[in-house]
Amino acid sequence: MRKSKNIIIQKNDWNRALLSETTPSEIPVLISNDGFYLNMRSGDFPATLQVLIDEFLAPSKSKQFSIPFSYKISKDEGSLRRLSLPHPRSQLEVVTFYRKYHSLISHYCNRGNFSIRRPYQIASHYYVEGVNENAFAYRSQMIEIADRDKSAKHPVSIFSYRSFRRLHEFFDSSIFSNLEIKYSSMASIDVSKCFDSIYTHSIAWATKSKDEAKSDTNAETFGGSFDRLMQLMNYNETNGIIIGPEVSRIFAEIILDRIDVDVEAALGRAPGANGAGPYIRGKDYDVFRYVDNIYIFYNNDRVRRDIIETFERSLDDYKMSLNKSKSEIARRPFFTRKSMAISEAKQIRDRFFDAPIETIWRDGRRISGVKSQARSTPPVSDFPNSLRRACFMANSDYSSVTGFLIAALRSRIQRVLESQRVFESHLVATSDQSEEEVRLEYKSNLASYISTAVDMCMHMYTLAPSVPSSLDVATILLLSAEALKKADLDHFLHMQERLQLAISKLMTSSAIAELVGNNFAVPIEVLNILCALTAFDYNAKHIEELVSATVGIESSLNYFEFITKIFVLSRMAGSEKAVSLVFESAKTKILNDADLRLNSENLHLFLDLLSCPHIARIERRQLYRDVISRFNELMRSAEKPGRSLPNKASNAAIDDMLEYMEKNPWFVDWEKIDLLRLIQKKRLRSGYS
Repeated sequence: MRKSKNIIIQKNDWNRALLSETTPSEIPVLISNDGFYLNMRSGDFPATLQVLIDEFLAPSKSKQFSIPFSYKISKDEGSLRRLSLPHPRSQLEVVTFYRKYHSLISHYCNRGNFSIRRPYQIASHYYVEGVNENAFAYRSQMIEIADRDKSAKHPVSIFSYRSFRRLHEFFDSSIFSNLEIKYSSMASIDVSKCFDSIYTHSIAWATKSKDEAKSDTNAETFGGSFDRLMQLMNYNETNGIIIGPEVSRIFAEIILDRIDVDVEAALGRAPGANGAGPYIRGKDYDVFRYVDNIYIFYNNDRVRRDIIETFERSLDDYKMSLNKSKSEIARRPFFTRKSMAISEAKQIRDRFFDAPIETIWRDGRRISGVKSQARSTPPVSDFPNSLRRACFMANSDYSSVTGFLIAALRSRIQRVLESQRVFESHLVATSDQSEEEVRLEYKSNLASYISTAVDMCMHMYTLAPSVPSSLDVATILLLSAEALKKADLDHFLHMQERLQLAISKLMTSSAIAELVGNNFAVPIEVLNILCALTAFDYNAKHIEELVSATVGIESSLNYFEFITKIFVLSRMAGSEKAVSLVFESAKTKILNDADLRLNSENLHLFLDLLSCPHIARIERRQLYRDVISRFNELMRSAEKPGRSLPNKASNAAIDDMLEYMEKNPWFVDWEKIDLLRLIQKKRLRSGYS
């Protein structure tokens, strides 16, 4: 069994909130807050850069609002989820808020008894799976991150959480099994458009009474401060909060936790409908809430109705309501459509993913390898029908099974590749053939397994693309490219061709077509795959064709698409002209709204372009001057003129700043991008599922 490594956290390093609390986890794999965190922790900038930081990033004494970069991703078949990337200044204001109010955050999230996912204390350490975990996939990344900063390797939350980090852990737990023994029925309900409908002022009602909050509006309170913070992050909006960052989930958790307290108290002190009650939690009912999903366990339908009515009344006090269309009732056994879908998916996993793999044990470690072709799997042509059957049996869609299966396939490929040397040695020791024959045969079997796995992976992903699955698909592609290069060059070249066809199918699939056709929707599901394809060594002509097919025309691109396009093109010799054209379009976008004090998207783009060594310094130098000039024009023409910025820096001073930024990038580490490490970090950040 692998041992976990215990890593001690520096509790006084509040800037680490930038690594885990202030941005959505669903952003392109290239983009992270690592550089932002390291720069803010250092605080030692060239004078020319300090001018920008003081004006565009430093928390505003006047409490000026900012405009987040809002975008949409696919949620499931037929629906989208809106997320927001806050302005960097707003993110720093979150850091200040955490430093001041962290103890109250813990207090106000832990008053009720229903929540199964809430922060309860400041984290003092975190665990990394055994030191041999992902040895194949991440062996080079460990050295690179150590050179810069070890604490940025894993984006651990400021808080420790109880009781379940992810929802599926609750359904797999002994607690859930015991509930099924104790209660005959389970109802699931959820809050309708929870984050969109939250009224920011209600945080004060949740931490004090509504009357107290309204009569004491000028006092510097926790609730009032949190209210203002969420407004400032979102264009001064009071109806709805930005969706995605962990800080928004904590804001919602405080309000929902107070509702839990009110509901339990109401159920326990007064008769319910039709004279029923009072009810005692743990005897007459149990309620478990995961964010805005509520699960009620009971034996009597009257109890369920009374509990739901009580929730409706309490939610109404906070201007929220239940989504009645998503209510479900299950009788024992508690086997939902999702549970059925996963059960069917496990049969596919066993038949197609596990059957070709042989497992042995060495020194307490599990070693996995590919069986010989003669002892291998069922026909791959059966795979699509098996997927259809699983969805039909579960009365569900592809998204209910493909995410699970792609993750399972990724873990098996990693395990096989990590074990390759040891497994080959095992085969040599137990075979009558020569060592060379054994190793050649195994590499051929391995290449066939990987090629088949990639085909199955892309088939599933095309049917139901999602941002979480894109990380697993990207990992499979990156590992497969490296392994096929070493094992069988012919398989590698054939995979090059098949992936071009697979991407074409993905872009014409109904899911992606709907996403791309939606205003403000960002195909992160495609961008992450496009980045991983760089491992297959396409030439400049092919990669430009792929980029054009997946990203689109420059005039309509957003921050995520600009960055991905530059990254992919810059990996190919001969694409310098294409990179320059993308840069000019990005520059035009920034100059169209150069008030970078407010515009989150353009400030992110501006800082990343200045840091990009693949763009000539003379072009970046001119970008800096043009943005300053345009910003000053805006300040002079504003109704309330602001402070102009100095724009007389010498070329040498600007070049010093650009050289510093190349070595100390902000949101994209252009020179040391290690996709596998970044994917690992984003997988760790995936806090809700």
